[in-house]
Amino acid sequence: MTIHDFKILDDHQKATALVDEGVLIGKRDLLFYLVFLYQVEGFYVEVLYSIKSKKVHKFRAFENVGLLDPYLSKIDISELHVSQ
Repeated sequence: MTIHDFKILDDHQKATALVDEGVLIGKRDLLFYLVFLYQVEGFYVEVLYSIKSKKVHKFRAFENVGLLDPYLSKIDISELHVSQ
């Protein structure tokens, strides 16, 4: 699936595609939302889930890795050993 293929799906189809083809790789809090980050083949999808309404508010598909910055601080690298 390409990012274009994903963007033209309706919301139900997008949710199904994420379950079938996506890998959950991150989660963060944003005001009144939980934001889940999925990787689907060569692109990423953020799912904004409303805490209040308990429904998906929005899907945002992107390829720009710069948009991953909010998730990077949540990655625990303390167990990694760097050889010098």
